[in-house]
Amino acid sequence: MRRNNTESDSACNKNTISVKRRLALVAGTNIQPKQILDMPDSEIDFVFLTKNKIPTLNIRVCGITPSMLHARGAVSAQALKELGFDSLHFINLEFLHDAVSVYGNTNIVATFLTTPYDAVSFADHQVMQTLSLTINQLVQECAGAPTEAFAILHQLNSIEGVTITTLLDAGIRGAQLVDLGYTYREVQKSTSATAFQMEQQLCMSPTM
Repeated sequence: MRRNNTESDSACNKNTISVKRRLALVAGTNIQPKQILDMPDSEIDFVFLTKNKIPTLNIRVCGITPSMLHARGAVSAQALKELGFDSLHFINLEFLHDAVSVYGNTNIVATFLTTPYDAVSFADHQVMQTLSLTINQLVQECAGAPTEAFAILHQLNSIEGVTITTLLDAGIRGAQLVDLGYTYREVQKSTSATAFQMEQQLCMSPTM
């Protein structure tokens, strides 16, 4: 009987915010403990969280997941962003998978992959597989940002599928590719670049 009570409490906790979690949620904010403790569970929703500028750290610490936020009114990936979440949060695979289950990978990518910083955050093979991202997509987001583009290529240890145009737009040239350990032949094979593109645009000689 005790076991059944424990299981029932656990199931309930998945749908409601307990006293401890309520207090953690408003820690360091202007919300008084009595106010949050007296509130009906249903009123701790997206509007309440955004109106009172509840920090994402508090939301995460008290165990509120993306699917719970979705059930409480954060019905789009954009709503998740309005709560203060950014691309770095998706490095946590549990958070990522839960978010994908309610928002879908396409909406998450459209909302959270908008800057070179985001592209670096998503440069993880498991994250990319879950979001159906390619290396080329990430480097494309780094147009004019060679430092971030280099970081992505270094983290992923691959240039598979990256086009010569994407590399050029990101400001990646032969010297950086050599630093990453690639030869002229390897780059040409991966990008299908012409000799002119390799030598005149990428500034990479056949001896490299």
